[in-house]
Amino acid sequence: MKVNEAIGRVPAKAYGQEEKTKEAGNTTDHYMFSASNGSFRMCLEQDSPLCKGYNREEVLYLAAPVAFESAGGDVAVKFAENSFINGFSKDKSGFNGKIAAFHHTEGKNKTVVFGFDPVFRGYTDVSFDMLFNAVSYVI
Repeated sequence: MKVNEAIGRVPAKAYGQEEKTKEAGNTTDHYMFSASNGSFRMCLEQDSPLCKGYNREEVLYLAAPVAFESAGGDVAVKFAENSFINGFSKDKSGFNGKIAAFHHTEGKNKTVVFGFDPVFRGYTDVSFDMLFNAVSYVI
């Protein structure tokens, strides 16, 4: 499983990277950016209860997404090939083809795992319905 660093800015000095980040030009007042964010092209499984009402491919705004190599359930959302569209990412191809959300049923128990916040700051109109679908799925 690939897990991103914490969202936001991390003091470069704390990691001994101050000079290196200055040379690369990605610092603001001795901070280095750490987590990917921006628009990503996503593939949605049409049979998944999480993806009701969605097209097969959608563009989602994601902040600090987590990309899973494998899932302990049924895959609902994956990063498309060449998924990164714009924003910031240290590894633009690292998300390609990886799992972004999945669900699992075991007996009466249902679980949903998102590798992204579907309601990030309340302005993610496209992914908000995924949360509604997830709640509908588990109840």
